[in-house]
Amino acid sequence: MSEEQRTYGIIGGGAIGWSVAYQLARTRRDSRESIIVFDAPMRGASSWAGAGMLPPAAQVMSPDPLEMLQQISRAAMPEWSAELKQVSGIDNEFHVCGGVYVARTAGEQASLIGLQQFWQEVGIEGRTVDQNRWARQYPWFATQMPWDTCRLLLEVPDEAQLRNPRHLAALRSACQKMGVETRLLDVDQAALLMLATDEDKHMAIDWGTEERWRCEQFVLAAGSWTSRLLQRWFGELHGSAAVYPIKGEMLLFKSPAPLFTAILNTGTRYIVPRLDGHILVGSTEQEAGYCGEPTAAGQAQLLEFVEQTLPSLLKLELVQHWAGLRPASFDQMPIIGRLGDRPELIVASGHFRSGLQWSIGTALCVAALLRNETPPIDLRVFQPSR
Repeated sequence: MSEEQRTYGIIGGGAIGWSVAYQLARTRRDSRESIIVFDAPMRGASSWAGAGMLPPAAQVMSPDPLEMLQQISRAAMPEWSAELKQVSGIDNEFHVCGGVYVARTAGEQASLIGLQQFWQEVGIEGRTVDQNRWARQYPWFATQMPWDTCRLLLEVPDEAQLRNPRHLAALRSACQKMGVETRLLDVDQAALLMLATDEDKHMAIDWGTEERWRCEQFVLAAGSWTSRLLQRWFGELHGSAAVYPIKGEMLLFKSPAPLFTAILNTGTRYIVPRLDGHILVGSTEQEAGYCGEPTAAGQAQLLEFVEQTLPSLLKLELVQHWAGLRPASFDQMPIIGRLGDRPELIVASGHFRSGLQWSIGTALCVAALLRNETPPIDLRVFQPSR
């Protein structure tokens, strides 16, 4: 069996894995550092399936590690987007488009009031929209949702978005141009993927072929498949290292021209306009195991949401319907840190609906751990053993 040696091996080619690879490549100080990403096109991978929404971050310093993860990630996104465009030639269409939050039920109103109070505490601008502003500033929304059907309306100027498939493509292209290797595995090879400690007490990876890759350190960023791999490699898991998939389904409509610019949020659902007239509608939540297939029931739920919210969208062409598997942890906190008695392996998963939002902060932390530097965030609350 042939064996290749690299410094860092990253298992998983989603927003987290490629962001880690990019951070390592852009801060490489030693030309001897080598980076390889092991990627497999798993159906339902959430990084490609999401809407690319980037909510605003707190404007005041917070001791909360989760808030810090959001702050670091959002603050760095404009710079990363510009860098990625320059290096890869791919525009991820990052832009601050603003967001509108609508409460139409008593429960949504109570939740939105609480969210507004939190925004005020952390310096996020969330303005109440009155009837005149609703009609003047958001005329297309106002024709679909008359003022008297809304209990509370808030606008958040700093809400942003990017096109996540283009962002992933830009990350991958930039990494490859900066010397990051890629080993693309098909689904059958991914099913055989093994990571084990070799005779020299180094971790090595193979997938049932004559190839073996030994790396000084590995990063497991396999999203919803994280726990499945860990169980295969090390046996039964205990504690919060477990990650389970939550399926979310989405619809994509196409308008001949953009109809509105702000993201519309209502409850846990949203409608996101792209610059070219595409409009995303999402999303459902369902525990469905590893089934990444969209369903008729999921489509019906989303169409009903559209009919109750912006019914004119139903006149547009329905371009696509798909599903993604979000990696959730038991406490809805990401898992970032070394795995117990296997210090050569760092887990970076469990980001649920916020993988893209927190990808840069996670990458900065993981890159620091790999180089034995102090991460910008206290990671104790994110440890796999918490």
